[in-house]
Amino acid sequence: MGVLSIAFEVYAVTTAMPYVVAELGHRQWYAWAFSLYMLGMVFSTVAGGRVSDRIGPVLPLVVGTGVFAVGLTMAGLATVMPLFLAGRLVQGLGAGLMNVSLYVVIAQVWDGPGRARVMTWVSAMWVLPAFIGPPLAGWVSRMFSWHWAFLGLLPLLVVTGLLAAPPLVRLARAGVIGRPEPSDRALPTGVRPVPLWAGLVLALGSMLIQLAGQRLDQVALVIGIVGLALLLVGLPPAMPKGFITLGAGLAAIVWVRMAVPGTFFAAESFLPLMLLETRGVDVAVSGLVLAVGAFGWMLGSWAQARPGWLRRDRKILLGATLTAVGVGWAAWIAFQPGWWFGLAAGAWAVAGLGMGLLTASSAVAVMNLSNRAEFGRNSSSLQVGENLGAGLCLAIAGTIFAALDGQAPVSATFGWPILVLALIGVLGIGLALRIGPVADDTDAR
Repeated sequence: MGVLSIAFEVYAVTTAMPYVVAELGHRQWYAWAFSLYMLGMVFSTVAGGRVSDRIGPVLPLVVGTGVFAVGLTMAGLATVMPLFLAGRLVQGLGAGLMNVSLYVVIAQVWDGPGRARVMTWVSAMWVLPAFIGPPLAGWVSRMFSWHWAFLGLLPLLVVTGLLAAPPLVRLARAGVIGRPEPSDRALPTGVRPVPLWAGLVLALGSMLIQLAGQRLDQVALVIGIVGLALLLVGLPPAMPKGFITLGAGLAAIVWVRMAVPGTFFAAESFLPLMLLETRGVDVAVSGLVLAVGAFGWMLGSWAQARPGWLRRDRKILLGATLTAVGVGWAAWIAFQPGWWFGLAAGAWAVAGLGMGLLTASSAVAVMNLSNRAEFGRNSSSLQVGENLGAGLCLAIAGTIFAALDGQAPVSATFGWPILVLALIGVLGIGLALRIGPVADDTDAR
């Protein structure tokens, strides 16, 4: 339910934002509602991973839930845009703490096979809001007010806390979750805790790259260069050992999560508009195409939890391959406007199936390859890497789209950005080949 509340807000805010701008004004600040959320989430993911390894995941989970609730309240009660934006920043801070501490709880409570089953449910809680989040938020905003798209989640958080508190307390008292024992507290040789400044630098760099992707001029070039420079400074201390040299194991898994999910999410953002402008397909119908992708994601997540049929690293490789094939298929459909739009549903089913395999399997693999003292560190690296990769892919695709829009045929305007994303997905396949053997049922070491 904690994951559900975060996921619902991610999907719902996109639908509610036009109503927010219509009431509060400051249309030029529209993108900041998303950039500030990302900034807060990247920083708190790094900070939450460090705190979880030091004192255990329970306190950051509780604090993160409270901070997320405060952010929802600030945004929901906002009567001016600056207060709304501040609420979005606070929401991001809370969501990052919740996400990473939940991963640490999963890693500490379950062994390898159990982790795979739980990650199926985590994936389901992201897929469900993809179906109901946007239409429900739109209905609430029209019938009542956009304020309730934020305030309406507060009761869900209260129920989540009431349900989660008793088992968390029992597990903490039994020593199942919490601060690692002294014998388990030492990090592997050459691995250090992530400094908090790295989280701040990565957050700022990610935000600048997103802002650069929203404009196409010389200023954007400067902003993008500064953002990339900040990422180059902040990434090494925040990532696993061997990340810069494209090492195997944990480093390769994080690289895959940077490359592949970003191609999926960036391409997905173009699909409805592509189907509308190349084939005249109504947005409601194109939403069914995305729903087929969500179903494929759920199927892939279910399949990765079935033991014995494929080694864990090969599940990641298969997921990366299917995602790249699906995105490439979507690009080919964009270049062929005369083809039936239903073929896009097939492409997105394949891509979604790959994402379900990849995201859950990579999270389980990171847990299986981590010792108890670095669950938080490595989980935060995985999540920060995915967020940064998504931002970069959106910036790349958005820049290509902006350069071609109005200058090239509409099929090429959509086809080239999605094709470039597919090529990034192919790069992800090569990175997945570097992971090395990861057993499907390895317990935490």
